[in-house]
Amino acid sequence: MARFKVFLGRKPLREASFLAGPVVIGRQPDAQIQLDHAEVSRTHARVEKQQGRWVVLDTGRNGLTVNGDAVTERTLESGDTIEIAGFIIRFELTPEDAREDARSSPGAWSETSADGLARLAAKLSSRSAPAAKEARVQRLSALRTTDAMTEERKQQVQRMVEISKSAHVSWVASDGKKTITPLLDPGLLVGTAPGAHVRLRPRLLPIKEFAIIYREGEAVMLEPLSRWQKVTVNGIAIKRAARISNGDRIQVGEDILVFHDAMFSPAT
Repeated sequence: MARFKVFLGRKPLREASFLAGPVVIGRQPDAQIQLDHAEVSRTHARVEKQQGRWVVLDTGRNGLTVNGDAVTERTLESGDTIEIAGFIIRFELTPEDAREDARSSPGAWSETSADGLARLAAKLSSRSAPAAKEARVQRLSALRTTDAMTEERKQQVQRMVEISKSAHVSWVASDGKKTITPLLDPGLLVGTAPGAHVRLRPRLLPIKEFAIIYREGEAVMLEPLSRWQKVTVNGIAIKRAARISNGDRIQVGEDILVFHDAMFSPAT
């Protein structure tokens, strides 16, 4: 059995499990994994079994990436991510699932989560819907067109997806715009200095470098750099390097930063 976990950015949407393919991913109402977005083709991708392995194929017009690489066809490994127009689909297949696959009949499928059950109920009820309603749904699906993505737009979406998947810090910049900066190696400098990675609003202080955020082994650390600027994590002041976790709110003066760890661990 293969599991597909669907996210929009970092927001989890639903989870679906399938005993066998094909699994259609797209905007059309009867897609096994429906992604309702103008930049998603009606049948954007198809995942199917070929010689016992799960393979994803590009069947849309706006491209397909797996783990950040543009592909037309790719054999999937457990932990791979399929990226379509800002959606992230995590593919998972455990050894136990593989053994269950061998015992499963072709074409069988199942869905999990409340969203999946609701969609399954809608499919079942639609079988008894009036013909006029069914015709209207099909007509609307045929009339809606897929927004063509320029190469620049594809690159922009892919950058957004990669940042969403990676460890990063989000905050409101001095110009009022929400800004997201990925956690770099060797780290991020927080302050008002021109070279700061996280550049905060100017303030009347004798120093311009307030803190650094860096990875130390498996941990992510926050280290204040000056007694002139108070730094807190979830409301608690810190005076030396401290470990931070996903979702922690870091306050530097009046500025608030939120740390987001990587969506998926390399080990999973």
